[in-house]
Amino acid sequence: MKPIYFDNAATTPVLESTLNKFKGWAKVYGNPSSQHQFGQNAREFVEAARHAVATTLKAPDDSIIFTSSGTESNTLVLHGIFLPYISKKEPAHLLISAIEHASVRQTAKFLSTCGIDVEEIPVTTTGIIDTEQLKSMIKPTTKLVSVQTINNEIGTRQPINEIGTICQAKNILFHTDAVQAFLKIDLDVSQLPIDFLSISAHKCYSPKGTGALFIRDKATLVPQLKGGPQEIGMRAGTQNTLGIRCFQESIEKLNESKTRLRDHIQELDSYFLQKISDLEFENHLLSNEKRTPGFINISFPPISSEDMILHMDTNNIAVSAGSACSTGSLDPSHVLKAMNLPKDVIHSAIRISLGIQNTKQEIDSFFSVLNKFITGI
Repeated sequence: MKPIYFDNAATTPVLESTLNKFKGWAKVYGNPSSQHQFGQNAREFVEAARHAVATTLKAPDDSIIFTSSGTESNTLVLHGIFLPYISKKEPAHLLISAIEHASVRQTAKFLSTCGIDVEEIPVTTTGIIDTEQLKSMIKPTTKLVSVQTINNEIGTRQPINEIGTICQAKNILFHTDAVQAFLKIDLDVSQLPIDFLSISAHKCYSPKGTGALFIRDKATLVPQLKGGPQEIGMRAGTQNTLGIRCFQESIEKLNESKTRLRDHIQELDSYFLQKISDLEFENHLLSNEKRTPGFINISFPPISSEDMILHMDTNNIAVSAGSACSTGSLDPSHVLKAMNLPKDVIHSAIRISLGIQNTKQEIDSFFSVLNKFITGI
């Protein structure tokens, strides 16, 4: 059977149009900071892509900086906000959701060892933040709230407009990790009360190694990489020109066909859910409330996640047990634990994340393999 890829939340295949143009773009090899024509040709790549990101987010061009990844963007925000408080030994409080990506959770953990007061905002059994509880957790020393737009494991979409409004009223900065949301849903920072927004190219059918960060007011953030004036002085280092140009291609192509591609994912998602409802053995669809189409987390107790993943892989089908950044860990998903789900459900959960290249025939193949596996046990 032809390999089937259902792990698009971990990373996505590169667009064919990008692969076809890649060799030509690679010939633009100048340093974007150089004044000669080679450098200026490369700089045109960077600035055109910056404009593409900014236009998609309804943001000014000079509010977008390029990084190496969503992880770097997330880390830059948290470090950039709190290191000044650490150096001055001033009290500061950070609130993150209990289901944040590892890049936010681990950075927050590091900051806590440096004296920053870090707390996690609980979520419901469907993975949604209770905004009233968020309000009750805010302190006079709260400097930043960081909440994902769409969770990478269960696909829940958080009420970021409401969260940002709460923060704005209290003069607290708000950061959202929108890595899983960019180009999947509309994000308008001219209307949303967001101070920082992180994105990543390889979640958008582009090569790995490029990320971006929206910064509403750069005066609120201390740069972490020093050594040059690149990226509006916020991130030193020669830009990944080729990766940035590929990211622009993804943005343009996905925006051109936005409605059709979103309808395609919605159709696949609905088809998958119908197939689940037809199953005659125990299963649990996790986080169905406010779930973004294309993210499906389902559990088949008592079969372990590892056994299910290995069996699917043996049959040329790629699925996962959660975030790729937690690969190798034997610990259960912190996201599912935060939702207070039963242990047997947590330990048997797998994630199917659909992409624009997937088909209904591939979904049929998945359920054919699944049925044979479970009924044969």
